[in-house]
Amino acid sequence: MLPLLAALACAPKPVDPAALAADALLEPAAQAGASDPVDWEREALKAHMGEHLARVNAARERIVRGELDAARVDLAWLAAHEAFPGEPAVWGGFLTAMRGQAAAAASATDAGSAGRALGAIGIECGGCHASLGVKARTPEAAEPPPSGSDRHHHASRQGWGIQRLWSAMVLPSDVAWADAMYALREPPLSVLDLGGEAALQPFAEQLGELTAAGRTFAPEDRAATYGAVVATCAGCHAAAGLR
Repeated sequence: MLPLLAALACAPKPVDPAALAADALLEPAAQAGASDPVDWEREALKAHMGEHLARVNAARERIVRGELDAARVDLAWLAAHEAFPGEPAVWGGFLTAMRGQAAAAASATDAGSAGRALGAIGIECGGCHASLGVKARTPEAAEPPPSGSDRHHHASRQGWGIQRLWSAMVLPSDVAWADAMYALREPPLSVLDLGGEAALQPFAEQLGELTAAGRTFAPEDRAATYGAVVATCAGCHAAAGLR
């Protein structure tokens, strides 16, 4: 049961690129007054952005599971894919930085380094969205699941909080970051609550320490915080025998 709960807690849900392409990933109405307007309703552009999100979400899921080799396929695509024809000029710098971070994540040898590079990708995505005056759509509910002292409630809030960390970077949003920190900083479960698996308790405690410190981190430090959280999740999954 615990490995299943761990999977529910930390791993991003699989993404269907076709569904993403059909549903605009960014809200066009939010870009009113933007200096470089983009026609987000163009099917090719929606498909292109959908592929971006599908690839980065697949990489996130695999790194959280400790599957670095599998994640390299998606990260290599992000690092080398072709630019979208007629892309807004403002995209250039963000895309260059994003490709560099994707290459860094692809060459990482541990979950922490890969997670930090993933976080930096999220920061670049958020910077581009802010420059264009668009708002990213996020998959998680507006409010976290209710808290509780059992594993089910704890895992549900962890899953929401870790997704919210990512959303906070790609929106970008200080409020979303604070929401994630609040959801993740619950007191760690005891060994008894963890089903007697004492090897997992240090990871639960580490996550609590990271989120307590991360509440005051400036936006430029968030990629490192995200990487440390990802490494903690990956370590816990490995200790629990989850793959």
